Amino acid sequence: MLRTDFVNDNQRSMLMITTDLDKLIKLTSDNKNIIAIGTEGASNDSTQISDEWTDLDVTLFVREPAREDGWWWLQQLGEPTIVQFIETQDLFGPHSGRWFSWLTRYTGTRRIDFKMTSVQAEAAYLSNDTLNTIVWRQNKGRVPPRKTNAQSHFIPLPDQDSFQEHVREFYWCAGNVVKGLARQNLVYANEQFNRYVRPELLTLLEMRATMQQNGRFDAGVTRKFIEPTLSAVEKTQLSATYQQTSLPETKASLRKVLQLYRGVSEQISGNYNFDLPKTITKVYQQFNMWLSA
Repeated sequence: MLRTDFVNDNQRSMLMITTDLDKLIKLTSDNKNIIAIGTEGASNDSTQISDEWTDLDVTLFVREPAREDGWWWLQQLGEPTIVQFIETQDLFGPHSGRWFSWLTRYTGTRRIDFKMTSVQAEAAYLSNDTLNTIVWRQNKGRVPPRKTNAQSHFIPLPDQDSFQEHVREFYWCAGNVVKGLARQNLVYANEQFNRYVRPELLTLLEMRATMQQNGRFDAGVTRKFIEPTLSAVEKTQLSATYQQTSLPETKASLRKVLQLYRGVSEQISGNYNFDLPKTITKVYQQFNMWLSA
């Protein structure tokens, strides 16, 4: 019996993931409909540190998906607390076929993203995502996983046109926040801020990060890997943009986001010879006039 009383949280999480994968492998060994098992996601990225929140992303490749009951598989791994079922076409890019996913939480922090698809999807699954690998095959048992990395998730290097397009989008949407503030409509101002303005700031930050890393930056889900690329001052500035419980707070947050965006966009412009829009000085002046009122 495997002892876990002497391991730390990170090791315990990895043991749990291995145990869940072992259970799946044991269950599939006598099921000739299951051809292979693959794993994917952050747990296959050697540059990332796993912890108790790291989930198991796993796929069963089957001859006939209709013969398998996904809910039965979930219950073999424990009693779920919540399950989100999603049916997707080409989940892993072109020609990866039809996918059935059960995003499943169990007790504690344990989560398994359990997926099932036709064996015909395997080639596209491997070629379209460099974090994906096969760990088990029918009649062969466990197989050595291929070397994985986040290359297929890297943010492409921007060009002059895309840089300017995003700068214009940022300032256009920031103007809508000002409009909401002027009309004293906090919901409208905040939703414009949250849905469009801050995401454009994060896009700019990921642009800078991938340029600094020669096109080898993975921003992660909801840009979670951007924060480590920021300076201490930038982290403070970004955090301040989330204070939005009143019209004055949102106005102050808008000032912060404008300040940060201007600094980073001018840095990119200077370091990489990207031109800002020709009217950028007028844009700055207009926001100063609006926000000084």
